[in-house]
Amino acid sequence: MTVALRHRGPDGAGEWIAGNLGLGHQISTTSGSSRRSSTIRLQGGHLIVADARIDNRKELIATLGLRDAKPEDIEDVELISRAYAEWGELCPERLLGDFSFAIWDASAQQLFCARDCFGVRPFYYYHRADDVFVFASEIKGLLATDIVPRRINEHRIVRYLRSDLEDKTATFYQEILRLAPAHSLTIARDKMKRRCYWSLNASSELSPQPDETFAEQFREIFFDAVRARVSNCPALGSMLSGGLDSSSIVCATRDLLARRGDQVLHTFSAVFDEVPESDERLFIEAVISGKHLRSHLVNGDVLSPLMNRGESFCYQDEPFYLPNLFLHQELYDKARAQGVRVVLDGFDGDTVVSHGLQHLGYLARRCRWVALGNEIVSLSAHSQCSAWNIIRHSLLGSIIPQSLKTLYWFARRASDRGPGTSRIVNADFARGLGIDPRAPVSGSRQKQTGTDARNSHYRSLTSGLIPFALEVADRAAAVSSVEPRYPFLDRRLVEFCLALPLEQKLKKGWTRVVMRRALKDTLPHEVCWRGTKSDLSPNFARALLRFDKELLDQEIGDAANRVWRYADMKFVREAFQRCLATPSNNDALVVWKVITLALWLERIQSC
Repeated sequence: MTVALRHRGPDGAGEWIAGNLGLGHQISTTSGSSRRSSTIRLQGGHLIVADARIDNRKELIATLGLRDAKPEDIEDVELISRAYAEWGELCPERLLGDFSFAIWDASAQQLFCARDCFGVRPFYYYHRADDVFVFASEIKGLLATDIVPRRINEHRIVRYLRSDLEDKTATFYQEILRLAPAHSLTIARDKMKRRCYWSLNASSELSPQPDETFAEQFREIFFDAVRARVSNCPALGSMLSGGLDSSSIVCATRDLLARRGDQVLHTFSAVFDEVPESDERLFIEAVISGKHLRSHLVNGDVLSPLMNRGESFCYQDEPFYLPNLFLHQELYDKARAQGVRVVLDGFDGDTVVSHGLQHLGYLARRCRWVALGNEIVSLSAHSQCSAWNIIRHSLLGSIIPQSLKTLYWFARRASDRGPGTSRIVNADFARGLGIDPRAPVSGSRQKQTGTDARNSHYRSLTSGLIPFALEVADRAAAVSSVEPRYPFLDRRLVEFCLALPLEQKLKKGWTRVVMRRALKDTLPHEVCWRGTKSDLSPNFARALLRFDKELLDQEIGDAANRVWRYADMKFVREAFQRCLATPSNNDALVVWKVITLALWLERIQSC
C-alpha cells in the first residue's frame, strides 16, 4: 500500500505493524518544520497516521497546555493526537484546517477516523464486518492489497453519466467508500459508527451593519485564511487565472510576504493565444506587475485534454469528468519544476462568496419592482449580458413554482442535448438497476432552512460536486508532489459568507460585492471591478477535436466498446457528429464524459 502511494510523499516513508494492526505513511515536507503526513506514537497508547494541516494551532497549543513548547516544534499531527486525548471522538469539532486522519486507541481497542469539513483531504476505506478494515488516501492504495474486491459500482456509473454527483460516500467500486466531509468514523471489533461532527447553518443571518463594517470583517477573515495557508512555506506558488478569486489570493499573499521579507510568490497561469475568448492575459498582467511575484505561463491552447491518458487514468483511479483537468496537471508539473511544493488555489471562491443572483428572486417575490429593474439593468451593464438573459437564467428559475419547473423539464427532456441529460444513459440498462433514466437529476437532499436565496447558497456549498472535484484535484497534484491549498474553503469564511445579508452579495449590479469592497485597495482596479469572466469551454472543445479526434473516432466508432453497456450509442454518436460540424460545449462534454468512462473501463479490464 505504501509503495502504491509513494508519489504522495517523496520525502520519506514508514510503517508500524503489530499483530493484526498496521499503519503506513508517506512523508511530504511542505513547510519549515511541519510534516504534511506523519505517523507517531504518543502517550496513552495512541498511534496516529494523518494527512493534515491545522489552522488554529495557537488556540490549540494554549488550550492543550503546550505553552512551554516552541510552537514551531509542535507538529500538526501531535496537536490532533493531543486533541483526541483531551476530547475523544469530539476532537474534530475543535480542529480548523484540512485533514484526514486515523487514531488507534489501544486502551479502547478502536480506530477513530475523521475528515475535514469540505473534503480537501481524501479518505477511502473498505470494511468487511467483524473481519477487515482498510483505509488509504487513494483507491489505488486499497487495490494494492489482495483483500479489497474490484467490483464495479454500476449505479455510480449511471449517476456519473447523468451528472448526479451528490452521493458523498460512493465510489466506482461497490465495496470501496469515501468518508464524507465533516464526518468521523469509529471502528471496533463489534461495531462501526459514523457521525457528522459539523454542518452549515442555513438559518443563520448576520444582523444589519454598514457596508464598510461587513467589508472589513470579510477582509480580516480572508487574510487570516490566506495567512494560515502560507505560514512557513519556503517555496510558495499560486494559481492565477486572472479572475477575481485567484487574483485576490495572489494579491493578499503578496502583501503578507512583503511584510515578512523578500520571499517571492510564484504564479502559474494558462494563456490562450489562439482562443482569445478563453484568454485572461490582460488581467494576469495587471496582477503580476507588482513586486514579490514571479510569473510562469503555460500555453493552454497547445495541450491535448487526453495527452497523458495512460498516466491520468493510472493516478485518477476513477472517471474524473472535470474537462479542464489537463490544464491543472500542466500547471502542477510547472510548479514542481520550479521547486514549489505548495500551490494556493481559488477553487470555488464564487460559490463561497456567492454571486447573489438569488437576490433578484427575493426582490420579485416582495414586489420591489423598481429595485429589481435597477439591479437587472446594472447587472446587464457590468456583465455585458442582455437583460432578457439575466431574467431568463437568474430570475425566472427562482420564482417559478417547482411543479411548473418539473412539468417544463418533462416537456423538454426528449430534445435535451446537455451533458447531464438522461438521454446519454442506456435507458434499458438504467431501468434494470431500478433507476428511472428520465427522472430529473436530484440536488442536495439535506434539510433546507432559512430564506430561499440563502437556501440556494447553502445547497451550492453542500453539493457533492465540491468533494468530488477536490478529490480529483488532490490526485492530480499528488502525482506532481504538490500540495494544493484553498483559502476560500476556510470554515470561518464559509460560515461568514453564508450568513451575510443578500445585499452584501449583489448590490447595484455588482456580484460578490462584499469581496470587491473588502479588497478594493489590494486588487488592481481593473480586476476588482470587472464584471465579465472568460470561458475555458471554447478551448476545451477545440482542443478535444484538434488533438484527440483520432482517439474519439476509434472509441466512439467501436460498436463493441464496453461503454455502450451504460451509454446510449446513438445519442453519443449524434453529439459527436454535431460537435465535429459546430463545436459546442454541451456536445463536447457528452463526448468527454463517455470517452473518459470508456478509457477507465478499458484500464480496469486490463488490470
